[in-house]
Amino acid sequence: MLLGIAVAFVSTSIIEKKATSNNMDINTARFMAYAAYQRAKESIINSNALYQDIYPVDTSRNLDDEERADLIANLETVITSSETTDTYIVTDTGITWSYQQSTDNEPNRWLSRLSYAAMADPDTPEAKEAFWIPSSASDTTIDDSELYHRFDLMNYTWDEATVTSFLGGDTINFDDNPGATTSTVIPWLKNWEDFGDMGSATAARNQIIANLIDYCDSDSAATTDYDGVTSPTYVGLEKCPYINEIVLKCYVYVSYVGSSSGGPGFRLRLYVTPSVEQVNLYDESASQKVEVDVTAMYTITFSWYSGSWPTCEESLAATSPDTTVTTNSKSYSASTMEEFYGATVSSVSDNIFFQVSSFRITNITVKLFDSSNNLQDYSIVLDSPVTCDEANVSGGFGHSATSPVFFLRYEANDSRQNLLSNDWTYSTTDSSLGSDNSNFNPNPGGDTDAEPTATHPWEISTAYIADTNMQSAAELGYIHRAKAFQTINLKTFNDTEGLLDTAGGNAYADGDANILDQVKLDTDISRNEYINLNSRDRYLFSSLTELYGEGISTETAVSALNIARPLALYQSRASILANSDLADVPLELSSILYPVQETDTEREQVIGDVITGCEAMNQSYFIIGLGESFRDVVNYKQYDADIDIVSSSQKVLTKMQKTIGSDSSKVVEFQYLSD
Repeated sequence: MLLGIAVAFVSTSIIEKKATSNNMDINTARFMAYAAYQRAKESIINSNALYQDIYPVDTSRNLDDEERADLIANLETVITSSETTDTYIVTDTGITWSYQQSTDNEPNRWLSRLSYAAMADPDTPEAKEAFWIPSSASDTTIDDSELYHRFDLMNYTWDEATVTSFLGGDTINFDDNPGATTSTVIPWLKNWEDFGDMGSATAARNQIIANLIDYCDSDSAATTDYDGVTSPTYVGLEKCPYINEIVLKCYVYVSYVGSSSGGPGFRLRLYVTPSVEQVNLYDESASQKVEVDVTAMYTITFSWYSGSWPTCEESLAATSPDTTVTTNSKSYSASTMEEFYGATVSSVSDNIFFQVSSFRITNITVKLFDSSNNLQDYSIVLDSPVTCDEANVSGGFGHSATSPVFFLRYEANDSRQNLLSNDWTYSTTDSSLGSDNSNFNPNPGGDTDAEPTATHPWEISTAYIADTNMQSAAELGYIHRAKAFQTINLKTFNDTEGLLDTAGGNAYADGDANILDQVKLDTDISRNEYINLNSRDRYLFSSLTELYGEGISTETAVSALNIARPLALYQSRASILANSDLADVPLELSSILYPVQETDTEREQVIGDVITGCEAMNQSYFIIGLGESFRDVVNYKQYDADIDIVSSSQKVLTKMQKTIGSDSSKVVEFQYLSD
């Protein structure tokens, strides 16, 4: 479909040329127009027929290609129908005219007119479904040995994928592996450098890859390294409710129980009643088993009526019984679980008094499982001691002691990023169970996604899990970036990282659009239907934005492409989104490409669809030059359209190519055309 659109636009569009520009295209076109004039002049002199209509011998080959013939006819029509002038000008149709005066002596007075037009080549050479890894930062010439198969988002076996298997994949060289159709890893993710909220680049990378796998696979089990014992370092985002808030109602009870040595013994119990809030961002209700683990430490000292006080440092662990909770679509659930306790027994002979001090909760962990006992979410809400002075009680032989009730409240900001304790905030306010958390702010500005319309978690535009293979590269923008309210940023190309084999995701503001060069959506290794971003026909690009970008006018898109076009050609399709804050790169197009879109998803839908419909190929274009001679019958040094008659003319057709990494153009085809 895109090819048809491209041809349609080419057949009616002429590229504007600026006479004051140093652009190589203009210099070449002027040269060719002058060459046409010289040919016509030579024909006149050789024929000794200055005042007669003489046409040059046909030296052109037959043009069998209909598109080529239509293109030539279109250019000729524009040239011959344009108004004339006596100076170099550039009209809206992109034609430059010049007049030459041969002599002041009548009757050998004559005029020559030079004119040209240029147009993008409508032919779309086959493009490899490949991305370029230059050999060094200074490498500007694309060699076939530096091209690699793109990763096939649509046909990768996501149901079998793990973080380890994904990272074990390879970038497959395009030429060296003729039987291959896809690389098996995305370098931008494998080389990830940003820490996010995970504490290290490795942890963030693993979390993002797990999120990608769980976005695409069909099961309900989170991709994780959890082994049932040790806390995981990553838990992928499945389409399920997430842990969003927890409130612990606690108190301590100490009682005398005797000891194995015959002396007094004391049991300390920590009673916990948890209330857990889950939030469902999605459009399907879900039932999950909730488990809460709490550990604590404290100091207990003993004494007789007089004498020293032996001191013990003790710990306890408490695990809740399984509780099943159902969370409706796009809503909260807040359940108060059954009270449970953890206990320790202290046995110190000949002591009848005790005192508890330095009581502290050291760990709070919440887990969610599906009905098949697959882990779906895991939160280390607390992993450093919190002192609870209310639990410091004392008593003696034959007596028990109960502490006052105390509460611990913790809230997540972005429930999609809730694995580690730094993702949780201790709340001193009353519980917000069943409503938005006090720290919930989905649109804080700065280096986060744009979510101006979200007031509840399920209104976040990127809160979406497909549970199937991607149908558009724009869906990469749904993948959470392991930091609150950040997803993969397709809006900006990271020019600092560039295209090197070490390039990987870094700061959110720098952008992740580089990933769009490395992915595709089918098994094909080449294609013909695409828009060449290096084409001089700006309307090809604007036609694509009209297809995918609601509210984007052709005029706006053309203006955007003009502003953003660098002097050199784009080296990759994603580099059109290079960050404007970096030196010597084009302006960021994203703000122009989505003038009416507000949310992150709306913006990246345009970017992903447009860019993956494009390629950055060598730029080919046609130049047609026309040289004409006129007898200057009246009005010396002035062309009179109805009186001064063409005595001879010559057209020249040249196909030029500008190569990526080169500042010059080369002649691919050159031919004289007959009328």
